[in-house]
Amino acid sequence: MGGRERIDASVQRGDPCHTPSRFLEPLLQVAAPARPPVRVGIMVDSSQLYRIFAEQLAALRRSPYVDVCCVVRNGAASGTVAAGRGGLRWLRAPMRKRLAYALYTRWDRRHVRAMHDPLALVDASALLEKLSEVVVEPERHGFRQRFPAPAIDTLRRLDLDVLVRFGFGILDGEVLEVARHGIWSFHHGDNRRVRGTPPGLWELIESHPHTGAVLQRLTSELDGGHVLARGTYPTEAGLSAARNRLAPYWGTSELLLLRLWQLHAVAPSVLPQLPAEPYAGRRKIYRVPGNGDVVRWLSRAVASGIRRRVT
Repeated sequence: MGGRERIDASVQRGDPCHTPSRFLEPLLQVAAPARPPVRVGIMVDSSQLYRIFAEQLAALRRSPYVDVCCVVRNGAASGTVAAGRGGLRWLRAPMRKRLAYALYTRWDRRHVRAMHDPLALVDASALLEKLSEVVVEPERHGFRQRFPAPAIDTLRRLDLDVLVRFGFGILDGEVLEVARHGIWSFHHGDNRRVRGTPPGLWELIESHPHTGAVLQRLTSELDGGHVLARGTYPTEAGLSAARNRLAPYWGTSELLLLRLWQLHAVAPSVLPQLPAEPYAGRRKIYRVPGNGDVVRWLSRAVASGIRRRVT
């Protein structure tokens, strides 16, 4: 598909420093009680997934204590998460306000090879084949998405323990409770300090000492779900958000399997979660930075670098 790499359940190779293999493989060998496996559904926009999600799905398909029994596909998606990246869209007024960020990301992506990039697109069709498929066109309510009643009824009949979100947008309504233990989703950022997007960038702009990621059970509060597990890592020195994302993405990739194993082996009726902590971010919700944000940040960083060289 367009030259993109194809991932299947037997392919788990790459740099051990920046792929989930070193974390996921031991978890697949952990013994568990003789109970039925955890029934999991996967939510996607298309068969093209970010590498981090494709690797996690491959591990789930091989896990003896997880039964990936269906895929919930977004019928309203364009068919690829890369759609709409054409250069002409930057001529529109709202996009011109983010032109500096677009130029920055073009420069930044050179810092990570595609085989290590957790956000590189790969073809995961081999992982999704033979799974029963539920196609849903979510209803838009502002910036949130809700599932229509027939889709809710279909999902309830599947008797799922967990839905894992690898696609769709900001979800709300009955779908949040359609699985026994809700919808699980990664937020790549420490939601005690940074809620929103882009992952790994605002920690650099605001000089946070640590960058994190959480696995959460989604609620109606934006980026404020029940935290199931958390990982924090030293923020990468320099100006590259792509490099700063590597440790939080790959380092927390085992959290999904670990929590599913615990759900299966330790507490099949209770979902453990971390205690809530107050939000201390400077902004309520972080968004793609405007031209002024990027220019001020880079200007300070360059000036600081010059001062260090001079002194």
